[in-house]
Amino acid sequence: MDSETARRLCCITSEFYREHSDSFSATRHAPWAGWERCLEAIGTEAFERKDGEDLDSKGNWVFDDKDGGGFGSTGGEAFGRSGDEAVSVFDLACGNLRFESFLESAFPAVDFEFYAVDKCDALAFGGAETTLRSSLRYRSIDILSALSAGKIDVPVCDLAVAFGFMHHVPGALDRGRVLAELVSHTRPGGFAAVSFWRFLNDEGLAEKARASHARARDELGLPELDEGDYLLGWRNEPGAYRYCHSFSDAEIDELAGSVADRASVVARFSADGRTGDLNTYVVFRAR
Repeated sequence: MDSETARRLCCITSEFYREHSDSFSATRHAPWAGWERCLEAIGTEAFERKDGEDLDSKGNWVFDDKDGGGFGSTGGEAFGRSGDEAVSVFDLACGNLRFESFLESAFPAVDFEFYAVDKCDALAFGGAETTLRSSLRYRSIDILSALSAGKIDVPVCDLAVAFGFMHHVPGALDRGRVLAELVSHTRPGGFAAVSFWRFLNDEGLAEKARASHARARDELGLPELDEGDYLLGWRNEPGAYRYCHSFSDAEIDELAGSVADRASVVARFSADGRTGDLNTYVVFRAR
């Protein structure tokens, strides 16, 4: 995909969320089934970092499976932290902050430090930020522009996630950059989790996608896009389009492989939607 087409697609998507943030957010309150399975995958992997014993003689991180370790297995000692130490979470493209609300609900005894970034302030400000009990640091940034200019200024965290965002990133190169950035913000032994939308798995959604895409290309004068690329409509509202990519297994394989030197895959599964397979999740553990 050429850079000008990618830029136009990003602008179309940004305009969609600016214009339709209220109606979109109103349909996005319930947690995804896949989130629970991500936490289950994380819970099977202990990564407590022991004071004074962080590295072995070869410079590798030392992990301890004391008490099973993992996410919230002992309430306040989630992520190997002591009861009075917060768990840090980086949420890339946080939307209306419902993942933050989900974590707080799932682990009421755990204190979190949330670092959330998104370009659509209307989504975040209309979401859960006023009801969260944990620390929230929100930054309004254009993620792809920020990556072009360097790195996103967020600290390394215990958990880094990107849910419902990768399908809005045009082009394989930029998708790889987004995943690499997510892993780079995950502390050694911490976890990163990503969802990849696969709306073409549902014939009803696929039919709607093909129809709206043909209509949008005609209205907007867009060239033919890459395989898996579509412009999706919204509630039959005229001119309401957002760019989305439906991922194949091969594309997910390639993306996971692109960070293999920095993170290991600890889980990969399908979940969500009526068919239970509209998202593929990959959970990584950072080296």
